[in-house]
Amino acid sequence: MKSQDISLSEQYQTDIIYLDIVARFGVRDIMEFRDMTMYFITNAARTISYKTLSDIAGVKSVSKVKNYLKYLEQAFLLFRLVPRNYLQKVMARASYKVYAGEVSFIHAAGFHRSEDLGQRIENLAYLHLARTNHEMYFYSGQRECVF
Repeated sequence: MKSQDISLSEQYQTDIIYLDIVARFGVRDIMEFRDMTMYFITNAARTISYKTLSDIAGVKSVSKVKNYLKYLEQAFLLFRLVPRNYLQKVMARASYKVYAGEVSFIHAAGFHRSEDLGQRIENLAYLHLARTNHEMYFYSGQRECVF
């Protein structure tokens, strides 16, 4: 990926965060929101839970984390994939996966120790299936199955 492409992706992320989300939803703690957004993007295609994320980010309220994710989804910066379970109660408490709205956002979001090609391919597959209106879930037991 060229440095110009990364700069453009960084600018898109910044514009979406500040112009689309912070201004529209009146986010007060901007740095907390930006840090959480970068955590979501750098951990795209990985399993995350609201509680774990609130602990990592130092956010006291899990509902605040849920609201932040809802804002990011409404701006199409991120997408959430819920686990497959027939019990609504289990689905509401379960971990979920988050996918970046654009694969280049993952690289532009921050430092990566290695090129995680699997993460990017899974994100790309999710975006393709989402655009073709497929209903998607993931299963995580002894082995993981996505989509």
